[in-house]
Amino acid sequence: MRAIVVDPTRQTLEPTELADPTPGAGEVLIRVHAAGVNRADLLARTGSYPTIPGSSAPEPVVAGLELAGEIVALGADVNGVDVGDRVMAMGRGYAELACVDHRVLLPVPAAFTWAEAAATPVGLLTGHNALVTSARLTRGESVLIQAVTSGAGTLALAIAVHLGARPVFGTSRSGEKLARLPDELLGIDTTSQDVVETVMESTGDRGVDVILDNVGASVLEENVASAAIGGRIVQIGRLGGGRTEVDLEELALKRLSLIGVTFRTRTPDDRAEVVRLCLGDLSAGLQAGQLRPVVEDTFSLASAELAQTALAENTHVGKFVLTVD
Repeated sequence: MRAIVVDPTRQTLEPTELADPTPGAGEVLIRVHAAGVNRADLLARTGSYPTIPGSSAPEPVVAGLELAGEIVALGADVNGVDVGDRVMAMGRGYAELACVDHRVLLPVPAAFTWAEAAATPVGLLTGHNALVTSARLTRGESVLIQAVTSGAGTLALAIAVHLGARPVFGTSRSGEKLARLPDELLGIDTTSQDVVETVMESTGDRGVDVILDNVGASVLEENVASAAIGGRIVQIGRLGGGRTEVDLEELALKRLSLIGVTFRTRTPDDRAEVVRLCLGDLSAGLQAGQLRPVVEDTFSLASAELAQTALAENTHVGKFVLTVD
């Protein structure tokens, strides 16, 4: 099969011919039609993101974190799915074929294109785990999403709105990008607006209940200042830095929860549980087309390096996708 292998030592993406994989027990073999391009793919290429979970030294592997395609073979002990099913999942997607644990498969909504399906798993599962499992979001609570125009941010916005969060704020360094998102969003252009002032003015100085932080250290101080008493801050991304100071007095006075989430330390059983909980809450919304990702553009598998370059330029909204057909 054709594949793109990421080599962290050389910091390259290598088009490679590999033997077709065979599904093991509990796995399905998927004919990949599209693969999402994620910020972690860039980090894996530089060696700052483990390419093999639990490994301290990044190793060359098939690149990618999410995919969509059709099941073409079943391993032993697989149930609930069959050959021919259209599925999407977190998995190494920069290849024509991929083996995936059947417990982490998500059904592709009938109205989704392959590109939309491939752009969904990481954002959907991260957003649900952050908003619902970690932050315990309830209908009518307010939400602030840092870097809302990112792939993770746009799907988190859709989930928050679907679950009845009001109001939903989102930050970006581009007013033009914010204007492309749904009307339910109260966008904050950080080049001309102060996040804390805007949130407090809009909430009568109460602050927001839940904050999803896709940025990191550079916005932690404003997250704490923007949070309501009893607020929950869920830390997801750290492109804005991994270390900073926090005012513990304000954290205590507001009785805030600061929660970290990642998939890197989750076992296969943990990942299966994340998928189960997500589908339990969001399956109907997915099938109804209420939780659609934003796809900025598509590239061929052979153009994976161009797709990653486009992602690094930060001029997009939502996701870039590789088409594998």
